[in-house]
Amino acid sequence: MTNRKSQNPDLIATEAADWYARLRAPDVPELERVRFRAWLASDPARRREFEAVDSFWNDLAAIRDSPEVARVCAHLAAIRRQRRWRPHRSTWGVAATLILALAGVWLGWHRWSSGHYLTEVGQMRSVRLPDGSVATLNAGTEIRVRYSQGRRGVELIRGEANFQVAKDPSHPFLVAVGGGQVQALGTVFDIYKSTAKITVTLIEGTVAVTPSLQALSTSASDASVRSAIEAGAPKVIDDSVIVLTAGEQVSYATEPTGSASRAAARVSKVSNWQGRKLDFSNTPILVAIAEANRYSPEQIVLDAPQLKGARVSGIFEAGRSDLFAEGLRTYFHLQSVRASAHTIVLRLPSR
Repeated sequence: MTNRKSQNPDLIATEAADWYARLRAPDVPELERVRFRAWLASDPARRREFEAVDSFWNDLAAIRDSPEVARVCAHLAAIRRQRRWRPHRSTWGVAATLILALAGVWLGWHRWSSGHYLTEVGQMRSVRLPDGSVATLNAGTEIRVRYSQGRRGVELIRGEANFQVAKDPSHPFLVAVGGGQVQALGTVFDIYKSTAKITVTLIEGTVAVTPSLQALSTSASDASVRSAIEAGAPKVIDDSVIVLTAGEQVSYATEPTGSASRAAARVSKVSNWQGRKLDFSNTPILVAIAEANRYSPEQIVLDAPQLKGARVSGIFEAGRSDLFAEGLRTYFHLQSVRASAHTIVLRLPSR
């Protein structure tokens, strides 16, 4: 086994499967256990992958009970029953067979079920997920995908993403974001995680939004949430789960406070970013500038404290900070100064 800390995910997945199989062999030498503990402690990614292998092996009965793996496990069990068994080459050959079987199955599952996707400033991309769902990532967005036997899981780490979810009633689609979660069966929705809040906008179908998993009521079970989604009726389940229908929007703080505000959504505004359009309607000027800066390496800086309360309306082209800055300059009678190759400073004219 290698002790290098910097490894690609596939190599870590293979090593995790290798260790899991070795530790299932009878009478594992203490030296081998020491080496395993050192391997596990050297990188948090290794611990996560090993725990995922363990969960996979326990949950995926179809693989665990496959003829190849069952035959190897039976052989190892027979060896364990021998009173004076000592490790020898043929035994480790059998264990190696188990290792290869498990590693191959696990690595295939790992590649299918997990992924890490991100976009940089001004970049957008669409990702087809393993079940046929599509995640479209806005600029400056990062997601992690982790599907398992019973659920389709995604984590929105930062930014904004649109999800077109493939219908699969037996496997709910769950997006973890902030301290909450969004659950869907087959629908289209948008999630935007800004610095202070998370906004979920439903475009099609029905979703259940849990602003705070910590505040989730025990009576708001998976079954009740799923039945509410399938019914499609807007409601709140025990003040902890909000079920939205198309055209509705809910916002909650990035900190898991559990409080949320619900309102009608301007769906066209939310969808405009996919056409690289910035749609502002009475938007605070600082918020509008921050939004425009997501799409271009050319950054706008407002050096006019008197305008902190000003608001902006209009549709602008994303990625053209120069045009947006020119619009602000003209409307608010500002002076535009290019501080560097990638910085435009807007300030009030000196008297």
